[in-house]
Amino acid sequence: MNTRKRKATFSQKLGAIGIAFGYLALFVGLQVIVELIVGIVWGLYYSFSVLPYGDFSAETLAESMPLSDLTLISLIISNVLALFFGIILMELRKKPFENEVGWHKLNKESGLLAHIAAPVSIGFALSILVTMGFAILFSLFPSLNEVFETYTEKTSVFEEGNSILTFLATVIAAPVAEELIFRGFIYTRLRRAFSYVPSLLITALLFGLVHGTLVHMLYVPLLSIILCIFYDRYRTLWAPILLHFGFNLAGSTMMYYTDIPFWFVGICAALTAFGIIMLCAYRPHVTDETWSITMSLPQKKTAPQYDYAASCIYPPTNEEMPMPEAQNEAPMERTEGDGV
Repeated sequence: MNTRKRKATFSQKLGAIGIAFGYLALFVGLQVIVELIVGIVWGLYYSFSVLPYGDFSAETLAESMPLSDLTLISLIISNVLALFFGIILMELRKKPFENEVGWHKLNKESGLLAHIAAPVSIGFALSILVTMGFAILFSLFPSLNEVFETYTEKTSVFEEGNSILTFLATVIAAPVAEELIFRGFIYTRLRRAFSYVPSLLITALLFGLVHGTLVHMLYVPLLSIILCIFYDRYRTLWAPILLHFGFNLAGSTMMYYTDIPFWFVGICAALTAFGIIMLCAYRPHVTDETWSITMSLPQKKTAPQYDYAASCIYPPTNEEMPMPEAQNEAPMERTEGDGV
């Protein structure tokens, strides 16, 4: 259903794109600043704690806290700050956070499987499909291994880092923060100014660019489109968060396995079929009016106009005239000393 109530002007469309890039800059800027601060703080702490007692060098610093763990800690902190700043931003603008980003509750009447298992299972299956697809692609075209090396260097931080930190950063913090920014803020702002398809494509492009490698650009935009579809279907931000959770959970699990067994294909097919069935069974409880607040342009507020000509032609009657206030004071009584 088209929830837009009025067509956006060119300036509103341009403003929506600017706001989208602004949210993207905020998200990336937080990650860069937090990673820089975490590195400086840890370096100062380690230098002051080691210098008085022994030799200090970059090698010993790297051995004390691996760079991958520092990166994971930075990702966790920056994602939490992104959520925090998002809530504060809505409070400063005096906007209801739930309606502005579409973070409504799931419909429990549709059943636990329908509103939780469907996005998680499809996300898990999609991750398996992507991994298997790349395995087949690079086996058929060995010349692409150079491109894949850049991807493995970027994702090696998750393989080499602490498993608990990896789980917190990729499976918990990243789905919540990224869906809040890209679906809750960027996609909804674009949807208010553009039609459905341009909003999907712009969001997908930004979501792919923020991940930074050519390999990511091959599948992340498609994942973004699926996340937006689930967001619209469920009418709540919980749906893409759960799908993103399943996708990253499968990805972080398969990092520790070099060979994917063939029976994974059967699991992937079963999860996909199950998720589609549950998706069809789900019925969102968020009404059209409530969802239109998230996806529609705000209505123009016009001040009521006073019809001066009509008031001159048809003057108010005696019944419409305001009556003077009654005199509630009691009459003064005469006393014997009063004059005539």
